[in-house]
Amino acid sequence: MSAVERDIIAGGAGSRAARRARRRARREQPAGVPVPPAPASAHPLERQLERVAAEVVRAIGSSRAVIGVTSAREQDDPLPHALALARVLRRHRDGDVLVIEASLRRPSRSRELLGVLPRPGLVDALRKPGAFARAVHATDEPGIAIVPSGARTERLFIGAAAFGLVIEHARAHAPLVIVASPPLDEGGDGDLVSRACDQLLLVVERDATPRDAIGEAVARAGRERFLGAIMIARGGRLRRRGRRG
Repeated sequence: MSAVERDIIAGGAGSRAARRARRRARREQPAGVPVPPAPASAHPLERQLERVAAEVVRAIGSSRAVIGVTSAREQDDPLPHALALARVLRRHRDGDVLVIEASLRRPSRSRELLGVLPRPGLVDALRKPGAFARAVHATDEPGIAIVPSGARTERLFIGAAAFGLVIEHARAHAPLVIVASPPLDEGGDGDLVSRACDQLLLVVERDATPRDAIGEAVARAGRERFLGAIMIARGGRLRRRGRRG
């Protein structure tokens, strides 16, 4: 974990220590597993994702793994950043990547971001374990598939046994699974989903995500399980890549 990410996890995005760490991080070069630098013209978030990908590869090597991308508050949607990370990791690891959109309380963004219809999806796989294979959708991006959330529902809470079976199927389907998790807030599905992941990344909006919310999210999931943070600018978004016919 980089100095900036350590300070984010420890003290919050807007803390003085975090701002100092961000200045230090600009002078640091990533160590360990070599990851080619992003082009100079790349968006700063894409350059940051290269560094996050290096951290993930250092942590998991070539083994099968489930990485959760989560947040401390509802408005920080992790799916665009989970997809962006999948693209970067696909370049630096052998094998396919499966992304699971696990937020059932918000409308699916699979069509908006990838041109993939949201059904069948995770809701169907949770209700009928045999439906997992139909819930996996290929994308236009080689080596990346997605399980969209499916029909939005306010009534279906994710059950531990059903989601555990989904993760079991996902591990068998692809060597690397990235779960776009619900936020780590009290009373939601985020706690259960994060427990099913091997390690976690936290989406943090710079100078906006409250320090208390970050601290509570990290405490709920366990500090030792976090690889670091994906820091986005205020209102930061990623553009959709590719179109389906």
